[in-house]
Amino acid sequence: MSKFKIRFSGGNHGCGCGCDDNDLNIADQNVNEEFHFSGTKEGAEKELNRLRVIHGKYGCDWGDWYLSEEKDKSRLVIISGPSGVGKGMIVDWMLKTHFPEFYDKNDRYRKDKSDLCIVPVYKVEKGAGGNAGQSVYGRSNSKNTHQFNCRGKDQEIDLDELDKAIEDHQITVIEAYYKAFDFLKKRYSDSTDFASTFVSPLNAKEIKKLNHQGILEQYLPDLMLDSLVRRAERDGKAFTRTLIRELEQRAEDSVNEVKIAHNYRQVIPNHCYESDSRWRFSVLNGEPLAVVNSLKDILTNSRSDYACNGIEFIL
Repeated sequence: MSKFKIRFSGGNHGCGCGCDDNDLNIADQNVNEEFHFSGTKEGAEKELNRLRVIHGKYGCDWGDWYLSEEKDKSRLVIISGPSGVGKGMIVDWMLKTHFPEFYDKNDRYRKDKSDLCIVPVYKVEKGAGGNAGQSVYGRSNSKNTHQFNCRGKDQEIDLDELDKAIEDHQITVIEAYYKAFDFLKKRYSDSTDFASTFVSPLNAKEIKKLNHQGILEQYLPDLMLDSLVRRAERDGKAFTRTLIRELEQRAEDSVNEVKIAHNYRQVIPNHCYESDSRWRFSVLNGEPLAVVNSLKDILTNSRSDYACNGIEFIL
């Protein structure tokens, strides 16, 4: 369904055709009125003529009027949050529950259906052939990329791929580390409905209380490390020194991440992290379901009553 704008303008003179409505109603006023119509172009043209008839001042060819098709801004949803908070689980369940025609757990970033598109972030592997972005969901060889450092490892976003997704789809989703946020906001906030979303392991009141007590930087990493360890156990990973250092680094970084949550438009509090067994039930209930529905609302309506405004997370 297309959207159209119908606009009438003019003023301070009669039309000169002898029309009573125009001579009486327009001679002493400025006209600057705008109407909106959703449907086909033929329907919009009929609506324009209807408006000209029911509004006497538009009953003839006096003044200026035009019909133009409106194009809504595509919605870009960037999702960030600490490692282990459950971002991937939330996206998977959101697709499975609300976009079943899209969902395929083994290929979820490469589907290209309906109004929704999910764009991956690539790992950067440096070799003799130069930089090449590699992801478990595909490979990017584009030179038009934005690179950023994620906990000591380079990652990149294929900007050609992201631009095309935004052009071709009403909703584009990208799950990106917070260090990519400023760049994405500067590049896309004017041209898209930039629905930035942060997933927080605690709500604003809890974070502010811990910060006031001076224990946020000790409490939060321990909380997220517990989730990360449980996830690694579930995935059957061997607890080598390398893995333990990586998990500790991810957990420590959670403090830096929640401290910038206020920069995002909305924050979804999620106390059921990836280690929560409720994610592995066949049906979601309670907080997991509320969190999934919240992300769905942001994708489809650009807002969620369950989520908080980012400004509430200013420390």
